[in-house]
Amino acid sequence: DDNQGTWEWQGIIEKELSLNIDEGIVHNGSVYLLTDNMMQWQDAQAYAESLGGNLVTINDAAEEQWIQSTFGRNEMFWLGLSDAQTEGTWTWASGEVSNYIVSETNEEVYTNWSPGQPDDYSGSQDYAAMNYVMSGEKLARWDDRNSDDSLRGLIEIKLTPEEGGDDQLE
Repeated sequence: DDNQGTWEWQGIIEKELSLNIDEGIVHNGSVYLLTDNMMQWQDAQAYAESLGGNLVTINDAAEEQWIQSTFGRNEMFWLGLSDAQTEGTWTWASGEVSNYIVSETNEEVYTNWSPGQPDDYSGSQDYAAMNYVMSGEKLARWDDRNSDDSLRGLIEIKLTPEEGGDDQLE
């Protein structure tokens, strides 16, 4: 059968995907997992995409609190938020619209930047990380980081389509 090789590869890919996803934690229709290794933002995002997801999109304070209580707040993790395409216009890798003040539809969106952030220090900070604690602060918030920084990525794989519907991964 000409399709035998295709089916074998599909089985291998599905097995690898399920192994990686099985390491995650399901919460509110998404699987969350951390990369095993520290890596640059672009590599973490590419790895997330290879699993069918993106670096995490944080939609509200409750989600961020759950993430911190589940994965900890003492280590910085990459978020799926970047202004690499257009300086000052922060967008989520998932495609959800964000701006650290208001969205294009003038709806307020959730952010948790540390005071004075994002600041694009040295003109090269285009990638957001969570769990940054400024000197003198106790709260773990967001910071913009350089492209050559290495952190573990927090990956989110949505289990249901954004539009709703009956399609779900099993």
